[in-house]
Amino acid sequence: MKQLAFGSLFAAVVMTAGAASAADLGRPAPVYKAPPAQVFSWTGCYIGGNAGGIFNDSSATSNPTIPGQPFGDNANSFSFDNADFTAGVVYGCNSQLTRNFVFGLDSDFNWSGISESTSFAHGASGGRPAYTGTLSQDLDWFSTTRVRLGWAQDQWMIFAAGGLASGKIKSSYADIDAAGRTFTGSDSTWKYGWTIGGGLEYALSQNWFLRGEYMYIDLGKTNYQSLSNTPASGTWLTEVDTKAHVARVALTYRITNASSWLGWAAGGFR
Repeated sequence: MKQLAFGSLFAAVVMTAGAASAADLGRPAPVYKAPPAQVFSWTGCYIGGNAGGIFNDSSATSNPTIPGQPFGDNANSFSFDNADFTAGVVYGCNSQLTRNFVFGLDSDFNWSGISESTSFAHGASGGRPAYTGTLSQDLDWFSTTRVRLGWAQDQWMIFAAGGLASGKIKSSYADIDAAGRTFTGSDSTWKYGWTIGGGLEYALSQNWFLRGEYMYIDLGKTNYQSLSNTPASGTWLTEVDTKAHVARVALTYRITNASSWLGWAAGGFR
């Protein structure tokens, strides 16, 4: 009797295990999905430094306003084309509006090594004896505030930028003629203009960014008068038209993921 009971129990266990196995065979295998790949975000505010070359593309004219003498006879035209070093600080904020489109505001303040002078000689003309002289131009500092429009692909971004430019311009004029009459004058002013350009930027990590960029800067025209040591001789009008090309690299650090400096401050500078 005991053997019969044990046999029945054994048969029931075997049948139950077989049914469970059959059910398992009919069930689809679980599918494991990989976690979605993280998309790099360009949103945040940054600060850093830049360095590169600045290439002068300025021009100037000097014209006399001497009573009784033809205006154009003693006119002079000049061009400036030297190149020098520039370096400064850069700061701004980006906001990634879509997967690829990035909007940003970018500002910088830079030292410029542009300092150029040209010497000239002019023959007797328009009633004035032959004369010689020099004209100089310096661009000590410049700054830009630009809108950046970028197209991002993961850690790469190509961008165009344009906006306001300003700079400290100095110029001086001096000449002396065969009769000993001189004209001297100078000007130092902060001028405003515009800039446009573009570049390519790469995210070295979540917070470090390296970019290369080009900017064209137009600071407009500066006018000033040079006076003579002979009061009745009139004046000499000089006009300097300041333009420059800048090619540089910049290394920046993202200090916050906020999309604006105001948002960073409102968030407790986090």
